Amino acid sequence: METAARKRVLQYHIHKKLGSGFAGDLYEAWDSGLDRIVTLRIIRDELAKNEAFSCQLSTSAFSARELDHPNICRCYGVEESDEIMIAVMEYVPGQMLSKRIAKSPFDINQFLVFAVQISEGLKALHDSGLTHKYITSDNIIISDSGTPKFLDISIAPTPAMIKQEDELVAANKLAYFAPEILDGHSPSVYSDQYALGIVFYECLTGKLPFKGVTRKELIEKIGNSEPLDHKNSEIKNGHIVLLINKMIAKVPSERFTDAEELITTLKEIEEFNKNGIAVTKIGPKEQLKSRLHFMSSLVILLVVAIWLLFASLSK
Repeated sequence: METAARKRVLQYHIHKKLGSGFAGDLYEAWDSGLDRIVTLRIIRDELAKNEAFSCQLSTSAFSARELDHPNICRCYGVEESDEIMIAVMEYVPGQMLSKRIAKSPFDINQFLVFAVQISEGLKALHDSGLTHKYITSDNIIISDSGTPKFLDISIAPTPAMIKQEDELVAANKLAYFAPEILDGHSPSVYSDQYALGIVFYECLTGKLPFKGVTRKELIEKIGNSEPLDHKNSEIKNGHIVLLINKMIAKVPSERFTDAEELITTLKEIEEFNKNGIAVTKIGPKEQLKSRLHFMSSLVILLVVAIWLLFASLSK
């Protein structure tokens, strides 16, 4: 069905097309039933007829209806008729993160503000018992007020779809999937964290960390790549490199315990950038280095203070 040509779907009057994605086209529309502007994701026919996908979407949408958080686009529900399946969401005027990144990568300060906010959204999502399942820079919008929000909660390919050698999931989108997902495992809070780590890298460099000429080559690179090295990486901030390395660790148990720990670490990095306060949440070696740096700074300050005291007394 050509949605744009119809101008109306159920009680929704189509205003304009906002974009396209794996699951279908995205539209701004007016809900004549509730008299409000909404965002519609018109699900592709083949996906709407896929039992595993439609069940995943309907179940998650029902659970997400009560979720109200400033960094999550509200999900109003999923509607179905004989010929169409629609995910109905809050309308957020703004710009997709992918388009924002295409203009220029974030500087460190911009990145940290963004990273903390969107991680707060991830925490709220996980605390509600949900996973996003398909975090990419195309599924995050920056509102006109500057607030990042997750879009398309659980509008995601199933593990079986990811393994298919067709164009349903574009090859470049595979870079956002954790190694365990590419091996056929179900999404989890840890695979969400991995995908967000890839988005963080993209925000700072303008590109994805893993590339391949073929799907097979890309999957092999994701599974066998070495950790980022701040000496060779375009990301020069060592703490950020360590943070992203932890988020995209190959083994889920080596990632952050949860989104709260991620947020705590991001805020410590913010504090370090402002005041030189030690970062303690990235890993044992980095924790030791940060503490030694902090302690050595205190010792130097103490020595200077004692010298100034004796100097003043000797006059």
